[in-house]
Amino acid sequence: MKKSFKAFLAMVLVLVLMTTVAFAVPGRDFAPGQQKKDYSEAQQFSFEFNDMTGYDWAMKSVQNMAAMGKIKGIGNGKFAPASAAKQIEVLIMTLRFLDLEDDLDLEVNLLPPFKGMKPQNWMIPYLNLAIDNDILTEEEAEDFNPNAPATRSLTAVYIIRALDMVDEAEDMQDDPLPYKDAAAVPEDRIGYVNLITDLGLMIGNNDNTFQPN
Repeated sequence: MKKSFKAFLAMVLVLVLMTTVAFAVPGRDFAPGQQKKDYSEAQQFSFEFNDMTGYDWAMKSVQNMAAMGKIKGIGNGKFAPASAAKQIEVLIMTLRFLDLEDDLDLEVNLLPPFKGMKPQNWMIPYLNLAIDNDILTEEEAEDFNPNAPATRSLTAVYIIRALDMVDEAEDMQDDPLPYKDAAAVPEDRIGYVNLITDLGLMIGNNDNTFQPN
């Protein structure tokens, strides 16, 4: 897959995944660069998810991604836009954006790197696929918590890996981060945050913080 196309998918991934984590800035009720739009009650009802009230700026993007099968909500017509994305959800969406969901093997057991972990059965094919496609490393698998919230810095790592730009991230590991809260970025993710900032896929907030956690 061409990197330019991957970059487009990654940008949309950031938008729909990080509705709360990336854009929840005090005093701002819409995403950077997005003018809040008003929809009639009938228009809102026609959306696939019925809990998007207050997230008008994201409605069309979420609806489009649902139509493409990239996001599927939490059931019963709910998207839960105010909830932070879980690590397993970030992994699954990343795999869907790479068109890898058709490669799921539903019959295999959990790979050895996930030792001691007891995930729900439906998670296992996705976890294995994430390892097989280098979205998740074997070392990370040992402590992976599928239900833990996905932080901004971790999401940056997954996206850069999906773009196949790990070498470029490593080259930026020693570059200073352009954020006031740079010290809060985990050391092994500095290059990823530098690169995803340089690519314009994730940006800081109005107060020049990245809020990595």
